Amino acid sequence: SIIKLRVDAYSAVEDWVLGTMHIQHRYETPNDMGRPWLAEFVGCCRIPDLKNNANQPFGLRAEVDLQRSSMSPRAASLPMITVPLRDANGMLPSAFIPTLAGNTEARWSSTSPFYVGNAIHLAPMSYVSVPLGPFYMNYAQGHDCSVSRAGPGCLYQILAGKMMGQSLTTEGWVKLMAPMGGYVLRTGRDPMVACPNAPMQSVQCDLSTYFIKLTDTHVTVGHHNASSGDMIMVDFATKANYTGKWMHLAVARRGTGMTNCPQGEESVTYEVFVDGMPLWQVGLPDTQIQQYCASYTEDQAARYGAVLFGEDMAGLDEWRIWNGYRSSFAVNEMKSEIIRPQKEAVIGDLSAEGVSDTVPILVALYDFDYMCPLSTAPGAECAIMEVTPVYPKESTLPTGFLKANYTGHVRGNAMTEMPDNQGGVSWETAVADDFTSAGMNGQIYFNTKHGPGMYQITLSLAMSDGAAKVPLDFIVNVLDTSYNMSENAFSLCPNPGPSNPCNFVGNHWVPSISFWTAIRPEMEGMEAWITEPRDNIPWSEISSYAYPATLKVYAGFQFMIDVYGVDKQADGQTQVGFAVSSLPPGMTMMASHASDVAKASLTWRPCMHDLGSHVICMSAVDWHGNSVTSTASPMQCLRLHVMADPAPRFHRVHELTQLDDITLTIGRTTVIQLTASDSNCFDRVMVDWATPYVAGAEQPPGAELHAEDHTLLDGQCVVTRRQMSWTPAYNHGGWMREVCFVARDTGGQCSGDMPKMDVHCLMFSVRRCVFAVQPDQELQEVAGGYHTDWMGLWAL
Repeated sequence: SIIKLRVDAYSAVEDWVLGTMHIQHRYETPNDMGRPWLAEFVGCCRIPDLKNNANQPFGLRAEVDLQRSSMSPRAASLPMITVPLRDANGMLPSAFIPTLAGNTEARWSSTSPFYVGNAIHLAPMSYVSVPLGPFYMNYAQGHDCSVSRAGPGCLYQILAGKMMGQSLTTEGWVKLMAPMGGYVLRTGRDPMVACPNAPMQSVQCDLSTYFIKLTDTHVTVGHHNASSGDMIMVDFATKANYTGKWMHLAVARRGTGMTNCPQGEESVTYEVFVDGMPLWQVGLPDTQIQQYCASYTEDQAARYGAVLFGEDMAGLDEWRIWNGYRSSFAVNEMKSEIIRPQKEAVIGDLSAEGVSDTVPILVALYDFDYMCPLSTAPGAECAIMEVTPVYPKESTLPTGFLKANYTGHVRGNAMTEMPDNQGGVSWETAVADDFTSAGMNGQIYFNTKHGPGMYQITLSLAMSDGAAKVPLDFIVNVLDTSYNMSENAFSLCPNPGPSNPCNFVGNHWVPSISFWTAIRPEMEGMEAWITEPRDNIPWSEISSYAYPATLKVYAGFQFMIDVYGVDKQADGQTQVGFAVSSLPPGMTMMASHASDVAKASLTWRPCMHDLGSHVICMSAVDWHGNSVTSTASPMQCLRLHVMADPAPRFHRVHELTQLDDITLTIGRTTVIQLTASDSNCFDRVMVDWATPYVAGAEQPPGAELHAEDHTLLDGQCVVTRRQMSWTPAYNHGGWMREVCFVARDTGGQCSGDMPKMDVHCLMFSVRRCVFAVQPDQELQEVAGGYHTDWMGLWAL
């Protein structure tokens, strides 16, 4: 289908596009009967240049459970991240992947690049049993392979019947528990079922009509002789020790298609493939085949028999039984593919009837996937009691035959297990083994065991309680570099040679990126405020405050960050540009290029609807001409946390602001200090009378507020000092009022922003009948203010 999206960012040099696509879907219930709804994006194929998972399909799955979380966590990253093969300290390469999960901490985990389900882990002496009785009954009623090549009767016939000459292929993934090994798959008596006492019946009950045995060095395929119980088998050396490791094992039987072992010359050949590679091809002697057929009684084998999976094996995954011979090419083509026959539009119905008899047909598929109970803790494994096959589908079964007859019953103890992620089974992780999910700051270490090149990474991100799990999928480009201490840069291809070819001929250095702005660090060291540059807060390089640190900004005020990309290869032809992730709405970037140095200016004025955290990620990308392979700097990200603009505040300490109520004397001038500040360094603070802003506030008659002083205090960036002076007049005796002052800011530059203020009030009291005479002031002047003469005052 055609994907339509809004392009948010792109890199022509690195060949990627980052966009947003909106799909709206209404769920009828908050979750799927207690389990999360699943939203999937699937397709094919990944690029062929990857060191892992090349040409593989992709399948990204998100979980939706509105009862547990009303939002999903988000991660910010460029689609392609560049890292050196070893960092400056010689450690594994890593990158910080920023996360946004509301007010909670996000939980990371490693996951597969497409859905692979789980495997089954079997405890010692444990196995999975599928009883053969119902299949024999269907076969005995005439539903053999000539009637239905994929039916239950045919499954019995090719595995446990006399029809040894029928071609058969069994294949799947297995993990060996111990060197001595055991049976990967066999037909025979379920050890939990007792055999009859009659000697002949007991032999028939115990025999295995088909088995695959695996040790640390050999694969053995064979049958029991129906009369003596002796083994008829062929042995194959594996050429490697697979103890504790996952391996793909396929056994293909090529027969003549003989029916019920007729007399005469017959031919049965077995071929074994380990990890898709053929070991050998061996034919069974015809005399052994005839001896087996002549003495075999199907009724006894079926009555007590079963198909047994995994006896003394550590794990199984994706086991398939085919009616027909599958070649080495066919085995290799699909061994790492997750087959789901129900998705016919994708892969077709692999069990379709009516195809040529020479085409192998899928008869049964056990993927061993198991859905754990709701009570299982996130990320924990759970016990498996039964195994249900993916195929056959209910619709393909004969009338009256239940799919439940295909159910495998666990004997002993079995648990779910994460499938192999080392490239053996279906996919290979490039995340280092010491990756953990608890309390992560988003630093991911990469496993670069295949050397320099591109690796595919898929991670899973969830809320702190494991809810709302979403995938993050990107590419890591690992560069062959050496750190040059004198240049403080990574040089490319330090040791080129025949065994280590350089893919960057003409490109000598990895570019670097740096961020510059004015900041005011917090005491904790992982947070800082972006501020307006001034004498005590200069413009400086702030890469030490890249993610996981936090840069705080206030809504309503514009700020700027300069970004520099530098390439040491200053040869006059070098150009440097930038790769940028999605920018927050309203943020602008203006870039300029000047050969080996590039500059970009990020400008943003967040508003109240932008409150919360936002992340931008960037890298510097060089260009030396179309014939030279470009490189990018390691990605750096900034987390910008937008907060509401705070109100200014008075400094309510005696040294800075008058705190106590004031008693004044007529004729004596009283001066008080008022000091206010704002933690928003882009703001301005004004100290004024509260009269215009506070209802009922009064201003002392004749009082004066003097000019503002903006001398900074330690640790502050916006400070306003102001003095008030008042000399009560002759008629102010007994004047008592509450006098208020306000510290008021500008309010911000976004639509609807209003100034914020802090109010500071004091009680002013003027003493009655007390007058302070000033030096050189005549008594007659004082008397005049009270409409008397000096003799009247003297007489008081």
